[in-house]
Amino acid sequence: MTELPRLKPRLLDRRFEALLLASANIVWWANAQGEFVEEQPYWQDYTGQTWEEYRGSRWISCLHPEDRSAIIEDWTRAVESGGPYFTQGRIWSAKHEAYRAFQTRGVAVKNERGDVEEWLGALTDVQDTIDIQALLERTRKDLADALRSLRAREAESGSHPA
Repeated sequence: MTELPRLKPRLLDRRFEALLLASANIVWWANAQGEFVEEQPYWQDYTGQTWEEYRGSRWISCLHPEDRSAIIEDWTRAVESGGPYFTQGRIWSAKHEAYRAFQTRGVAVKNERGDVEEWLGALTDVQDTIDIQALLERTRKDLADALRSLRAREAESGSHPA
């Protein structure tokens, strides 16, 4: 078996960060209790919140009010169990000046005893995918309606396509 080359820690960190950012809009980390205890530059860039606005558990203020209770429930369950975290909802995007649909996943980083030391997660904006799916559905419906209308006119006139 071929031995993997040893990477310098800084190169490994840069590769890990690049991989995360290639698959998510926000990379986040929290303490074992699920609170932001360090500034989150990706969170700030996306939501436009200042550190004081999202520190601790204040990050929930950028979630759509209708989604907050379900997201808090999912997060609380994960933090209490130490199990994987997944949720979805709407979050404020400063760039779009609107709430955008998202999905987020998080994992507990545990020590050798199995105790949660911190959480690492990635949040992905999925609004463009939802919008494209809606556009495709409307287009499919419009095409089906046009075809039905064409067939009805042909049936009324007694003509049939060749």
